[in-house]
Amino acid sequence: MLVFNEGVPRAGKSYDAVKNHILPAIKKGRRVFARLNGLRHDRIAKHLGMQEKDVCDLLLLVDTKDVAKLFACTQDESGKWCIPDDFKDALVVIDEVHEFYVNERKPLEPAVENFWALLGQNGGDAVIMTQWINRLHSAVKARIEKKNTFQKLTAVGMKSRYRVTYFHTTSPGKFEKVGGQTLKYDPAIFPLYDGYAPGAENTEVYEEGGKNVWAAMAVRAVIFLVVGGIGLYFFASYFNKGKQPAHAAATGPSSTPAVGQVFKPGELVSAPGQHAVAAVVADPLADLAPEQRYVIELAAKGRIRVAAIAQVGGQDRAWLQWIDTSNVVLEQLDLGQLRA
Repeated sequence: MLVFNEGVPRAGKSYDAVKNHILPAIKKGRRVFARLNGLRHDRIAKHLGMQEKDVCDLLLLVDTKDVAKLFACTQDESGKWCIPDDFKDALVVIDEVHEFYVNERKPLEPAVENFWALLGQNGGDAVIMTQWINRLHSAVKARIEKKNTFQKLTAVGMKSRYRVTYFHTTSPGKFEKVGGQTLKYDPAIFPLYDGYAPGAENTEVYEEGGKNVWAAMAVRAVIFLVVGGIGLYFFASYFNKGKQPAHAAATGPSSTPAVGQVFKPGELVSAPGQHAVAAVVADPLADLAPEQRYVIELAAKGRIRVAAIAQVGGQDRAWLQWIDTSNVVLEQLDLGQLRA
């Protein structure tokens, strides 16, 4: 089987090859031919709990200059293409595979193309990696059975996790999605190989020149909180309007008609024992400052909308407008004014 790992640098392609392919193969006693930077026999042996000598016998490191000529078939006396015995039942791992099998019109050498055609038939498997599958020669790409696409999750503030999406071939060079999952990096894997070029010291995730999705949503969140708060207050005030507190009902003087009292036609007469109750309507905005009252009352005059969002002087700014039914702007305030 030919497996392809695709994704931007540091997304998890090599990490996956080491953790999920190379280490299990060595543990099973399977021979591995790997063109991957900085694999360390001693650390791998310690990680797997094996003798370093056994790991050295199973894991063969391939130099970049040897890839093209090593992974090739030979012809017997009858002219039949044969894969070398060393590759039977073996695992082949090649990072930056596009460097060796470039996408071009020129066909691959017959010995090379037949190697990839015969590897699976001889019990072998391969994991090849690059940043973009279309940089790979069609003769190799057409033989890929599984494609895994790796994605960093720094955009959502998750440095220690990555997303992998799984695809399966439907026809040569065509794939359909069959699933995906979010995984966490295992720090124990990183010392086993070189994720960076030798001598590179800046290994932190680069975060300048943009924001993750949560930071980008902060301004919108503030806007919606302000608008939602205004709407909720106005909604609650509407249903509490006219409700009279129990202590507000003042008992007036007795309205029992006196003896000899004369009433005019049509005048209402209270029954004995009844008292006239003065209707007191509480102001729902009485506790607000004049500025707060002004903003709340705007909601009754027109609908609210977000007029603009911009970054001014390195700070996020937003402007809200209240407009009437004729789309005439009644008022415009920015978040700074609303916070004040």
